[in-house]
Amino acid sequence: GRQEGRQEGRQEGRQEGRREESVSLILRQLRRRFGAVEAVQARIQRLPLAQAEALAEALLDFQSPADLAAWLTEQESGRS
Repeated sequence: GRQEGRQEGRQEGRQEGRREESVSLILRQLRRRFGAVEAVQARIQRLPLAQAEALAEALLDFQSPADLAAWLTEQESGRS
């Protein structure tokens, strides 16, 4: 039982680490492309890993911060 718990804890830790790294990279890319992103930073930091990874791909097609805001709104309405 204890071994299983440790393995689950490690797996959760790895996933959380991946999510944090994804979010960090996304924020750096968005800052470089659009400048300040503080207005949406908290929203991005709340994304689960799968959505963060989807955003990392989607942001390549964004032409403006409005595209980012629309994408985030769409994702948030899908989670509700």
